[in-house]
Amino acid sequence: PRDVRKVFEQFDGNGTGKLYSKELQRALPMLGIDADRDSAKRLIAAYDRDGDRKMNLQEFNSLVRDLRRSQEEAAAQVPRDVRKVFEQFDGNGTGKLYSKELQRALPMLGIDADRDSAKRLIAAYDRDGDRKMNLQEFNSLVRDLRRSQEEAAAQVPRDVRKV
Repeated sequence: PRDVRKVFEQFDGNGTGKLYSKELQRALPMLGIDADRDSAKRLIAAYDRDGDRKMNLQEFNSLVRDLRRSQEEAAAQVPRDVRKVFEQFDGNGTGKLYSKELQRALPMLGIDADRDSAKRLIAAYDRDGDRKMNLQEFNSLVRDLRRSQEEAAAQVPRDVRKV
């Protein structure tokens, strides 16, 4: 696909048609993966079909295909109500919530937040470094919020809960 080629060429800094581990490490956040140099080397080893310890476009394409498949599987595990809120506030249909969109979504989760608070939440949950919140990141936020609410409710004495 064209988008894969574009990312590949963007990070093939020396124009060799191959990504070295350092170049792949810089490209991975664009694919939603935060990886260190050793992780990039392991990915190259796993996808390197020609044994040159570098990743060519075809090998990179295989990696991206597998990553997208796993992201789709992860997205399928997002609860329907979370997905619905996410899609409702993803006004531009990018699959990402910008801070302004997240700020509008937070009251649906019981949080009153200003723009700076929304930016801080994005920074805390942004795994791919794009300064936006994708569906999986949003799901993590909602899961953590629900867990906090459950823990807080468990702290309330039983006789008070019955009121």
